[in-house]
Amino acid sequence: MESNIEKIVADNLLELRKSRGLKQTELSLAIGYSDKTVSRWENGTSMPDLATLVKLAEFYNVEIQDLLKEDATKTKTEKEFMSSREALANEIAVLVMSFLTVWLIAVIAYIGVIIVDGMYLWQIFVWAVPVSTFAMLYKVKKSYSVKWLNFLLYSFVVCGLVTSVYVYLLPYNFWQLYLVVVPLEGIGVITSFFRKKPNGKKRQQEKMVE
Repeated sequence: MESNIEKIVADNLLELRKSRGLKQTELSLAIGYSDKTVSRWENGTSMPDLATLVKLAEFYNVEIQDLLKEDATKTKTEKEFMSSREALANEIAVLVMSFLTVWLIAVIAYIGVIIVDGMYLWQIFVWAVPVSTFAMLYKVKKSYSVKWLNFLLYSFVVCGLVTSVYVYLLPYNFWQLYLVVVPLEGIGVITSFFRKKPNGKKRQQEKMVE
C-alpha cells in the first residue's frame, strides 16, 4: 500500500508539473528544492514529507488529499471547471438582477403615476429599455471583452434612447431624429471592433509626458 501511495504521488507530481509547462529545474527554483530532489519525487524513489506536500499542493493550487489520489490533474481541472461555471452563473445572475431591477422600478413608477395622477404613462416602459440595457452594458464591459456583445448592447442603448426621445416628441412626428442612429452606430463599430487599448508601457509613457 505504501509503495502504491508513493507511485500515485509521483505520477501526480509529474502530471501537475507537465500541466503547468514547467521543467524540473524551473520547479526546483520555484519551490526551493534541487532538481535532483524533484526528479526523485517524480520517479518514486523518494517521497516528499508532509510539509513539502503541503507546499506542493499550495503551489499547484490543489488540496493535499488530491495528491494522494489518482488523477490529481483531472481533479484539479474538474474543480477549476466547476469554479468557472459558478463564477459565470454568478455573473449572469448579476446581469439579470440589474435588468429586472430597472423594470421593477419602471413598473412601480407606472403604477404610482396611475394612483397619484390617474395617468397611464406607458412611455415609462419605453425609457426602461435603454436604461436596463445600459445597466447590462456597464456590467458586461467591466467583466468581459466580448466585442459583439458589447456592440449589440450598445446598439440597443442607442436605438432605445432615440426611440424614447421620439416617443416624448411624438406629437411633432420628429422622425428625423433617427438620422443620428447612423453615426452613433458607426462610432459603436469603431470603438467595439477596431479601437485598441494602449498597453501598460504606452500608458506609462503617456503619463510621463503629461
